[in-house]
Amino acid sequence: MRPARPALSLATLVSALVPALALAQGLHAPPRVDARRLTPGILSGNILVVRGTDTVRTGSWASEIALRKDTVIQTLGINDDVLGRVVDTVIDRSPDLQPIGYSHSGLSGPMAGTTRYAFDTARGSGSITSADGEVTRVDARRPRKAWHMASFSLVLASSDLREGATASMPMFEVGDTSAVFIDVTVAGSEMVQARACWKVVTDSLSQMAFWIDRDTRTIRRRTAAPLPGVLIIFEAAQAGATAAPDPH
Repeated sequence: MRPARPALSLATLVSALVPALALAQGLHAPPRVDARRLTPGILSGNILVVRGTDTVRTGSWASEIALRKDTVIQTLGINDDVLGRVVDTVIDRSPDLQPIGYSHSGLSGPMAGTTRYAFDTARGSGSITSADGEVTRVDARRPRKAWHMASFSLVLASSDLREGATASMPMFEVGDTSAVFIDVTVAGSEMVQARACWKVVTDSLSQMAFWIDRDTRTIRRRTAAPLPGVLIIFEAAQAGATAAPDPH
């Protein structure tokens, strides 16, 4: 049984969508991942919510990737009218992105609460604190040769992307004793804000898609449908435009 955890966060958005995405067995080979493909730096942008023909900007996000000799650190932040204020940090081993640590700090909104995980090759352990202060301790065996859900976007951006490529990504959340597989396909190349990007889609009805810069491997746009009729878009600020406020 999975332990309790925050309802939603930017880093664990894919985990919240797992029931619509995951398979017990992958249809394709796992991706070939190399974190050295990533570009360090800060990227920020806007959060848009689409309902039918209505599109509303609800907030902003910021992402920073730092590359160390043996680790990759990604910090993701949200400042949003609907989702609240959130900061997530992922620490993975380089170049294979196996998990080392993960933290979630929800300061307000439906994601309020904190999560702290540490990983070794066999287990994940830590604690989850709800918004009302209730603490749940976690210590569970984890599947080998699988990536933590919070690292999904990093793994995707670090993969060997090319036209028509497919992969089955073995992922897990703390409490899972076996991996679930998310099948992805490189659907083509599209321009986003004058940048050539690979469009990577999941084989599901969730409308989960990523537009990954072909040169820098930064994610210029990501979409997901957490509810029927609702599409959330994380859109990077255009080059040369005024960046959205940093939510950190």
